[in-house]
Amino acid sequence: MAFLFKYLARSIFVFALTLSAVSHAASDRPLGWEEQSPPDLKSALQALLATPKNLHDTPFGESELAGVLKDEDGRILPEFRVPVGMEASVFFWLKIYGVYSSQQALIYDRNHPEIVYEALDFRELARTSRNAIVYEILSKRKTEKALALYRTAFSVLSKNPRKKNLTREEQIVVDATRGLQHRHSFKELGSTVRVQTGQRDQVIRGILASDPFMPKMESIFDQLAVPRELLRITLVESSFNLRAVSTAGAAGVWQFIPTSAREYMMIDPRSSIDERLSPLKSTVAAAKLLKRNYRMLKSWPLAISAYNHGHGKLRRAEGRGANDKNLWRIFSGCPKLADKKINLGYASRSYFAEFLAMLHAESYRDRLYGGAAPLDVRPITFVQNTREQTPLEMMMAQGISLRDFQEYNPDVRLLNRRLPKGFWFALPGNQDDFAGLWAKSPRKASSRRT
Repeated sequence: MAFLFKYLARSIFVFALTLSAVSHAASDRPLGWEEQSPPDLKSALQALLATPKNLHDTPFGESELAGVLKDEDGRILPEFRVPVGMEASVFFWLKIYGVYSSQQALIYDRNHPEIVYEALDFRELARTSRNAIVYEILSKRKTEKALALYRTAFSVLSKNPRKKNLTREEQIVVDATRGLQHRHSFKELGSTVRVQTGQRDQVIRGILASDPFMPKMESIFDQLAVPRELLRITLVESSFNLRAVSTAGAAGVWQFIPTSAREYMMIDPRSSIDERLSPLKSTVAAAKLLKRNYRMLKSWPLAISAYNHGHGKLRRAEGRGANDKNLWRIFSGCPKLADKKINLGYASRSYFAEFLAMLHAESYRDRLYGGAAPLDVRPITFVQNTREQTPLEMMMAQGISLRDFQEYNPDVRLLNRRLPKGFWFALPGNQDDFAGLWAKSPRKASSRRT
């Protein structure tokens, strides 16, 4: 009997290691949605929300988006409604999140997002391409060709603004820029033409992936006195891809980089622990970071932007009298409007507009994406490890299945390494219990740097 027990334990251990290796073989690169299949997401993706038609075909026009932007149903708190002067930027990102999918792309002006020169549509190409690789090559080639034509048009018009017999792209440029409130040369406008791929399908998948966690994350934000609205940062950062890893080393749904994460979470390469990969543990860390940003900057919009950019220039903005009523001074890309002494880069300038667009899109998900798929949200209890033990030993002692352990503890990446004493792991429970997470102190002492 003892021999049989040892044999079964060894078999389970080998099987667990194999699954763990498969799950994390690509941990050094971003993972696509086809490589992510949490149990709750699998059932949700069978719902109407995630059909190819709903992901890539939009059943409404920009007038519906205009109603969402105005918050017609009063679903947005006053402090998170679109500030005066930021309407065009937020509306642009609302189109990216609500109308255009990853099989479409907009050629636009990054400093004046109200100017969209053309919408490229690759949906038919996606349907007819032999495989995803062929589609990626052909769509990229077509995008680069279209962008080159517009840059040529700007170059020609900069030398001869009154040219007759315009090409198709030159005519589009002339018509699109005619209504600008501030004069810009064609040379200036040519330097700021860009391409932005749509994200409607990624947002739908992200909302579905976040549904099982969102009630628990809201509870954490409530306990730490951070507005629930800020949870939508996860959709901006990673589309709530649970295994997202960026080329810069940011990981998890909140996309913490190692240097900032270690202040709040454990990253221990020797134990293969990375708490950034736990949606709930990283939510506690994000709440603490956002709350600190707010104390320093005295504004939630600035605190949100600092999540992307850091404090430096935003503290200067706060010192120069920037507030929630004149945010366009900080976030405007137009050099004739922006505060030149703050001078944020494009990504940081756009971040708050992206957040507002995502907040509005998610708040009006029924109008933009369809009805919500029903999901079974199970309670989670966090328990502190009282002694060093491997995850496999803990699973056997607690009677937890491998599937449940990996679902609840994505931050534990190897099952044959001992978890340190005091480590918090998640278990299925009768009721949610997160008290230990926000009560614990930062893990600087127990973290090991790479």
